[in-house]
Amino acid sequence: MKQSLAFLLALGVLLSFAGCKGNPGGKNTSSAANTTSVTSETGTADLSKEAKKITLCTYKNIQLDWNATDNQSLLNNSLKNYSANQKKVTDRAVKNGDTANIDYTGYKGGQTFDGGSATGYDLEIGSGSFIDGFEDGLVGVKPGQTVNLNLTFPENYGGDLAGKAVVFKVKVNYITENNYSADDLKNAKSDASGSALLNYVIENTNFGTISDELTNHYKTMMKNYYESYATANNYESLSAYLKATGQSEEDFGQLLTDTAVRRLKNDLVLTAIAEKENLSVSDKEYTSALKSYAETYSCTTSQFESQNGRNNIEITLLSEKVQHFLKSNSNYN
Repeated sequence: MKQSLAFLLALGVLLSFAGCKGNPGGKNTSSAANTTSVTSETGTADLSKEAKKITLCTYKNIQLDWNATDNQSLLNNSLKNYSANQKKVTDRAVKNGDTANIDYTGYKGGQTFDGGSATGYDLEIGSGSFIDGFEDGLVGVKPGQTVNLNLTFPENYGGDLAGKAVVFKVKVNYITENNYSADDLKNAKSDASGSALLNYVIENTNFGTISDELTNHYKTMMKNYYESYATANNYESLSAYLKATGQSEEDFGQLLTDTAVRRLKNDLVLTAIAEKENLSVSDKEYTSALKSYAETYSCTTSQFESQNGRNNIEITLLSEKVQHFLKSNSNYN
């Protein structure tokens, strides 16, 4: 139903960790993949060398625009942590920007199709998460009402649905309306600001020509990640997942490249700022964090380090330090 791969994860998730394999009682054992290959020793050396070539933008005294689409998305995700201050609305029609809770069933030639139905789904109207026309078709619909949406899947959607005419029967259950306090908003901005500031630096940095060797290294790492994710979620292979969800190999290849380049740029910026500001992860900090992560994932420290890789753990800790530095030197209110 969605236009993009369901597991093409956000950058923040890409920096997260796998649970310990072979530990049935462990937490998050079904999450993503073994990320041991995140940064090989050669990759680390190349990363440091490449980071010296980029031209960082001014990364202090940044004034964030919270109305920007990406920043608004980060802020909305942070605000979900304050969901107790949300309320269900049933006395007005859906408008753009709302989150509508819906039930839907898709029909092709009068028959339902795999992946075309859901109940109690929270859809942000205007997010572009679903195929063209789906979200727009719910604007003006009141909770309790049911509409039939006559739509067509994109030609490049992949699988049997590509270019096909379908009908979605959609019922709007309720609208989620925020009722956040000023303190809630302030706290959510603080939560989201580190990622938002880092994204700003990435978008405004001149990377020049990044080496093909390092780019291919990251593409291989990302592909391994997604292959492991697919098998961890009970698919025989990545290809099996793509086929089951109607995603084409070509579309996945482009998404894979985009994700790998984004992750690489992220790591280059982290490395460059850390070197300029003398930020580093000490052995004591690493050991303390490793112990904490291992406890969270119900692993031994050696298991966690082996499965996730020291370099991946260190770049995650470095990311936290850089984001803290950016927050301390910018205005994100």
